[in-house]
Amino acid sequence: MLQGLRSSLKESIALIRSALQEQIFENINAAMPSAIEDAGETAYSWGAPRSEGGLFWATYKATVRRQGVYQGASGFRDFNQELFEPISRPLAAGWERAFQRCLPRLLNTFAKEAAKELKQFHETAKARAQERSANPAGIITLSSQILAHIRKIEALPGIVSERITEVQREASRCFTPVIRDEMDDAYVTCTNEYGPGSYARMKAAMLDHVENARHTMFSNAALTVKGVLDELCRRVMKVSFPYLV
Repeated sequence: MLQGLRSSLKESIALIRSALQEQIFENINAAMPSAIEDAGETAYSWGAPRSEGGLFWATYKATVRRQGVYQGASGFRDFNQELFEPISRPLAAGWERAFQRCLPRLLNTFAKEAAKELKQFHETAKARAQERSANPAGIITLSSQILAHIRKIEALPGIVSERITEVQREASRCFTPVIRDEMDDAYVTCTNEYGPGSYARMKAAMLDHVENARHTMFSNAALTVKGVLDELCRRVMKVSFPYLV
């Protein structure tokens, strides 16, 4: 019985990993070239002439001083999120499909299959015990134990879904902090600029940094999120049947 349950669990985890790969990481990989391509233009737009929507010097300075995030008179700005926007837009639909549809369906299927296997084991064990005129108390104990396991399995999708909700929220918040860290040198350099011509030097430093960092920042963000979601799969296994892993 345990071998069958372990096999079902591993198959379900493989399907979950496949769903995450298809719905999330393939979307990230598809959108990443656009993010890399647009990064320079996005950075330029922050310091563009006012007629083109660029920021006032003071707003630019306040934003870089706060690692790219600032709420000013002209509204909220998050440079890190703006760099990530070419990925976040197409990713939203895949993220919703993965966590609102695919994973709950896979968990429900696993719970039904596992409960079915336990019920079959219960009926077989009960029949064999009766054939052998086994102690009725032992049959009752076995039945109660198996039924308790079945109840736990049937409740599993709800329990695991709560954990998945927590982890996927954590994962979704991992993108921009990585980009912020990748942008930190530029923010520090710009913050330290003072005196005549400082705005021009700030904008030049920002563009130079983005030109170099754009080739790695998005892939590093994706790797961080992948690590968080891999941990999700491990948690699903541990929560599902601690004695199977």
